[in-house]
Amino acid sequence: GVVRVATALGIAVDLMPELAMRLRRSHPKIQLEILADNRAVDLGGFEADIAIRNAPIDRGDVLVRRRIPVKAGVFGSAAYLDSLPPKPTSADLAWLQWAPEMAHIPQAKWIEAHNQGRIVFTTNNYLAMRAAAQLGLGLLLCSELEGDLMNLLPVPVEMPKIPSGSGYLLVSRALRHVPRVSAVVEAILEQARELEAL
Repeated sequence: GVVRVATALGIAVDLMPELAMRLRRSHPKIQLEILADNRAVDLGGFEADIAIRNAPIDRGDVLVRRRIPVKAGVFGSAAYLDSLPPKPTSADLAWLQWAPEMAHIPQAKWIEAHNQGRIVFTTNNYLAMRAAAQLGLGLLLCSELEGDLMNLLPVPVEMPKIPSGSGYLLVSRALRHVPRVSAVVEAILEQARELEAL
């Protein structure tokens, strides 16, 4: 049957295709449906079966299966970092920032509080922001895992402390024992353990 997983765009692109391949080998009759956006879904109302979010969902009968620590950093492409002066300072940096409608999210707040350079690109779409970083337009605040996956490098400027975040694996309490949902939850947990071991 179908199992619907709600998650952010970055996770949907970076991790869900691999998860689908794992499930194809271990549980070929499960069809994974990925709901990729930042909208808070109602697990209790069965808008999705599972969610991976950066905060627990506070509505509906939801079970937090696991809290996954997420380390963040500031990253840029090799081409962008090569374009910086030999001993860059914060004032030399170009930033990729969330559009004003996303100003409430922690990443946007941190950049607003700590950037001393200039904002060169804003968007409400994380994939557009990542593409801009990969092309060398400016710096991206993201998880260390995403930086590695995109071949981005840490910026060689001392940064104020970036608070560590968390990912939460959430499941509708009513569905937690349904075999297909349990199988997907266990596959996500296995994937998370492997990534944490890197």
